[in-house]
Amino acid sequence: MSTLSETLIRAAIVIIVLVVVGWGVLLLWNNYLKPYFQGIPEFEYAAQEYEGPDSTVSVDSIQYSSSTCPGKIFERAKQYLGIDVTRDGNPKSACARFVSKVLYDVGFPIKVGSFDYVPNIEDKLLKEGSQKISKNSLQPGDIVVGRGSGASGRHVFIFTHFEGTYVCGIGEPGMSKPVKHQCNPSFYAGYRITKCK
Repeated sequence: MSTLSETLIRAAIVIIVLVVVGWGVLLLWNNYLKPYFQGIPEFEYAAQEYEGPDSTVSVDSIQYSSSTCPGKIFERAKQYLGIDVTRDGNPKSACARFVSKVLYDVGFPIKVGSFDYVPNIEDKLLKEGSQKISKNSLQPGDIVVGRGSGASGRHVFIFTHFEGTYVCGIGEPGMSKPVKHQCNPSFYAGYRITKCK
């Protein structure tokens, strides 16, 4: 009888381990590996989902402090307006590639091309000590993440100002589209970088 109960216990443990490992592999695939191995054309559509109206405010009229990291990020982002920073026509998340490029340009320790996925940028911001901030605390140059439905429904851009209920900023709205100054209805999280060159 004891060998039967020992066998059942071992079988139950093996099944539990397989379920946990399988669930972990599925999460890893869906959240991190799938974008790199399949190209994920829906990432362009996710960015387009947030493509709101163009801002009615000129970026040159926005007040900011050029001596702070957010101010330096804002200044650098303005230099990309009208330029397509999409790499080799790859349909990965163009908005994330743009933000990682701007952050790299101001000395934030991020490798351009390795952070073409919004959740990866969020993880890197937190690991490097950036402050997570509320919508009401945003200032020009802060990083904004908008979120829709599902993991691919994320958009990242550099905050400039508010227009009514819209959060406006500089970002790349989709693959092979130039960087624009647009307003977005979605706010999920804000990040403030405090260390840059």
